[in-house]
Amino acid sequence: MAFHSTTISTYSLSQSEARRGFNKDGDGLNTIKLLTLYSLKDREPLAVAKQPGNLPDVISIENTLKRLKCFSLSAP
Repeated sequence: MAFHSTTISTYSLSQSEARRGFNKDGDGLNTIKLLTLYSLKDREPLAVAKQPGNLPDVISIENTLKRLKCFSLSAP
């Protein structure tokens, strides 16, 4: 499996995960962190999650590893 994390900006006021955070565009908009888990075998996404854009990557990864427990994987 592979894990991908990216932060995107949003103009939306209705996204509960949108927070003030850093993105490379430096546009000052609220951000959302998108997390995707991919199958290396099939090259397809297995799961997608949104988290607040102001969370550090380390915390996002820790949260994602906790969520992976529902997949009953032996070693995520």
